[in-house]
Amino acid sequence: MTRSLRLFGLVLAALACAAVARADVARAEPRYVPQAGLRLVYRAVRYRPAEPDKPHVTDGVDVTVYTVASSDGTTASGTIIETEALFPAFLCNTTECKAAWEALSGAPPGSDALLPMAVPADVQAETAPLGEFRLRLFLPELLRLPLLWPRETPTAGQPPCCDIRYAAENKLECDPDALHTFVPFGSLAHLSLACRRSVRFTHIKPARVTPQDAESDTKLELLDNGTSTITTPAGPFVVRNLHHTQRVTDLAFSDEIGATVRSHTVVKRRADNGEWRTVLDSESELIFVR
Repeated sequence: MTRSLRLFGLVLAALACAAVARADVARAEPRYVPQAGLRLVYRAVRYRPAEPDKPHVTDGVDVTVYTVASSDGTTASGTIIETEALFPAFLCNTTECKAAWEALSGAPPGSDALLPMAVPADVQAETAPLGEFRLRLFLPELLRLPLLWPRETPTAGQPPCCDIRYAAENKLECDPDALHTFVPFGSLAHLSLACRRSVRFTHIKPARVTPQDAESDTKLELLDNGTSTITTPAGPFVVRNLHHTQRVTDLAFSDEIGATVRSHTVVKRRADNGEWRTVLDSESELIFVR
């Protein structure tokens, strides 16, 4: 379950990947997708929801780079690669991994502290073919992401980063003509879309939990909650505050740069007793663009 939630955290982080470099001069026309040739960096933080016997703690942090390869004004596509990961010790599945984590972090056994680890160049090269995105306006039509996990047998004296557990290909297919009626912003306060959602897993390595492919019809609700001004590590932005029900996400979107510069996502699932429980709480923000 934790592996899947970490991937969802990465997936949620990818929902914000339309960012581009900020223009130095005023632009008359709004931008809804990034222009080609630009790179952006996001930091996603995942929180483990509180349970009766467990506190609400940070479950992990990922720093991910998105490179825009092509753009036509309404759609954009490119590659995704993770460059840094902060893992808690409880993600280690072996005593060797836990020992390496404790030695490098200096934290006591059982600590919820995070160990920052740069993703090695060889791992980045291995994951590069597995990360890609395709956007239509501010929504992802395709997100393909590898899930990185601490190495079970790390090299002595080195951080236990990283193995690929699997790659997940997420698709969200909605009527493009209907979606385009939501822009320019202010045209509609609310839009309901019938969509098809699917997830397919590849490059699966043996684990206690094996992910399963899935496909379903879904109704996507979009809400426009007006404008505000926010500041992220990448700078100040005038944003449109959007909400959608694809995993219940709030987006702060800047049409100056064609980017969601901050997002907050909550995923809930119905428990056996019929109650809805939060299984994922994730925040992502733009930290650098060029």
